[in-house]
Amino acid sequence: MPTIEYPIREMRLFHKEALRQLELLGKGLERFRVDGKRDFLTLSMDGFFLFAKNDLAVHIRDEEGAMFPILRRYTKLVDKLLGDHDYIDASVKLLETLRGMKKANDSEIDKKIKEVIQTFRDHIWKEENVIFKVAEERLTEEQISEIAERMALFRGGKEAG
Repeated sequence: MPTIEYPIREMRLFHKEALRQLELLGKGLERFRVDGKRDFLTLSMDGFFLFAKNDLAVHIRDEEGAMFPILRRYTKLVDKLLGDHDYIDASVKLLETLRGMKKANDSEIDKKIKEVIQTFRDHIWKEENVIFKVAEERLTEEQISEIAERMALFRGGKEAG
């Protein structure tokens, strides 16, 4: 079973990679606006979808299954973040559908990419500047260990009990 020593630090590392992926997605969109060619945009979208399918899914599971149940006692923002997760997931799926359409409306793709980037960035800001600070200030060592254990169980393919 994987060992998670510092769960909040691990979540912050994910955010760093997520912001990098969002930047690449934004650059793909910028280049598409300039030259009208979809090559780089398609490449950046495919990279983002791979990231969303693998890393984002694990991160959301870590938060929703390990961290948020404990943090809910300390902040109501958890419920808003759960809504963000649902919205981001649905938006990524719609973007994937649009990417696969041969005659997808370019302005619709443009709008959805900008929306995903902004929503995701705002979500990360809330986690970094509110949720993680609450966790660091309020959670006990035992609670942090419990989060780490749950994350490790999830990553080992088992459900936390």
